[in-house]
Amino acid sequence: MILNVKFLKFACTGSLGTLTNLIVFYYCHSRFEYSPINASISAFLVASTQNFVINNYFTFKNKTLTIKKYIKYFFSCLIALMVNLLLLQILIIFFSINYLYLFQLLGILSGTLIN
Repeated sequence: MILNVKFLKFACTGSLGTLTNLIVFYYCHSRFEYSPINASISAFLVASTQNFVINNYFTFKNKTLTIKKYIKYFFSCLIALMVNLLLLQILIIFFSINYLYLFQLLGILSGTLIN
């Protein structure tokens, strides 16, 4: 039962992170005119930091945040970022940039599955 509650909290945090990523990506790309890759990196940095903090306090009930834990977490997430960026770039090249936000979502989901 406890495992199911933690998994649900973890899934909710991940869903919120995906939403945050897409919102930051949108603003960075459309409002601040970042390139899609730079917008994706910026969105990743915000969303992964948010996920780290929320998972730390909400999911795992750990009351202390340390730089060492964040760095370990961050480096474990870099694989997801690389997959996201690679897929985003491939989809932009072979399809149209008109689907950019869908491509970002697919990149997020692909990176999450790999991670």
